[in-house]
Amino acid sequence: MEPPNPGRKPGNPGTGKFKLDHLASNQAEAKVIGVPGTPARSTNPEIGWPCEREGGALTEAWATDEMLADAVQRFAAGIPGFVMPVAYGVARVDRDEVTFAHVNRLGSVRLLPAVVLASVCGYVDSSGNFALTRDDVADAVHRLSPAEAATHMPHPNLWTWRTLLAGAETGSAFRAYFLAKASDHIEGPGAEGFCEQALVPADDVTVNP
Repeated sequence: MEPPNPGRKPGNPGTGKFKLDHLASNQAEAKVIGVPGTPARSTNPEIGWPCEREGGALTEAWATDEMLADAVQRFAAGIPGFVMPVAYGVARVDRDEVTFAHVNRLGSVRLLPAVVLASVCGYVDSSGNFALTRDDVADAVHRLSPAEAATHMPHPNLWTWRTLLAGAETGSAFRAYFLAKASDHIEGPGAEGFCEQALVPADDVTVNP
């Protein structure tokens, strides 16, 4: 199997005031997925277990900080003009409910998931609310999966993205949120809830790949 391709897909920024397609924002219920201490092995081939896709053999594994940093550079090189966001996250929208995966807040942005997600949704250097399909999220999980070989650190983005996929229904939609600057404003489904979390500075600074 070929290693994850860092090439960028065109994005689809969302527009309009913060509301779901048929409900105002104050009627929408927001949930946040907690980060598990030790993730369970997935048996769903769409969600996958990162580096064991071919007969249990590792296809690619980024086990060290140096390998993770190299992956960041390779993905970023595939997005000309890429600017690391100050905050980002992913959510699933189910009718009147928005469920957030791990939100990378100000001062606690994990670099590798940021550039991986950008390579799927189309973020380059401008804040936005991007529409994702289920396949897009599965693609982001696949591209980020080799990072889980780095067992000396947690992987909250990868783990909670998988959880979003596992809980998806037929009509589920997904969004990716990026803030290039803390002063920027984004709109669209789930944007208000994302910003409420993202703009609260983290207690501890985390910039792990």
